[in-house]
Amino acid sequence: MCNKCGAAFSAERAIYPLSMLPFPHLKKSKDLNEDNIYDYFASKEHEKVSRINYELFMRNFSSYINNLEHKNILDISGGSGHFLKNFKPFCNYALMTEINTKAVNFANDDLKLNAVRFDFNKDSLAKVFNENKIRQKFDYVFMVACSMFCLDMSKLISELKPYLNDNAVVILSGNVAPTIGVMIRTQFDDYSYLVLRQKEALKKYFQKDFSLLRESWYQDEYTEYVLAHDVGLLNSILKNFYAIKAVRKILKQFPNTAFSSFRLRDRHLYYQVFQYNK
Repeated sequence: MCNKCGAAFSAERAIYPLSMLPFPHLKKSKDLNEDNIYDYFASKEHEKVSRINYELFMRNFSSYINNLEHKNILDISGGSGHFLKNFKPFCNYALMTEINTKAVNFANDDLKLNAVRFDFNKDSLAKVFNENKIRQKFDYVFMVACSMFCLDMSKLISELKPYLNDNAVVILSGNVAPTIGVMIRTQFDDYSYLVLRQKEALKKYFQKDFSLLRESWYQDEYTEYVLAHDVGLLNSILKNFYAIKAVRKILKQFPNTAFSSFRLRDRHLYYQVFQYNK
């Protein structure tokens, strides 16, 4: 955890001293890559979650999303495309990026969306757009549950600017705060977040050329998979063990984070809405 900004970064343990015991949480996770998550993207559960996310998204941001018939939308890290599909009939042009190749193919072939593969931790956005002959500029950029997987937000925002129209609106939602509870829970996730940022830290990436329109904490409406991590005696024991260690380490720098013992991700989501001022 960064002592200056309060961001929490995921790091793999060097050793697993109790891995000989028959408990999955005490062993090193199997190798994971971006294609391993396609089964979830293609599932009915993900389609259901996408619909719930869309409905919540519109309740929070409908006042900023209007007159779409002449507007272009870019959805960064758009999953399988079920979320963006809701906007396609009403806008001029919709484009989705995603790291998962199978999800990109599904969005293109099954949902008839415009989708390209883009890994914001490795790829250049300009190169990807040039290779795919994308010449449009965008009026809306959606980054839903995206910031926790982007290691260099400064690079991403800088690369995005040339593709924004004047007064473009950028919406970051589903941002997870680095509370003690969430950090402990994600230790048991196969697909753990790479970085959790404090609200003020994320906002600083938009200091230049953007104005903040709105920000707020909010609560998610889909918690089933989160709750699944909180059942069982072993999880409870490990949770309390790690919580005691963690609180002692960061109590002085970030007391609000230290005392927040909720393990449910949905209690610590925040959104931020920015407008691009060229």
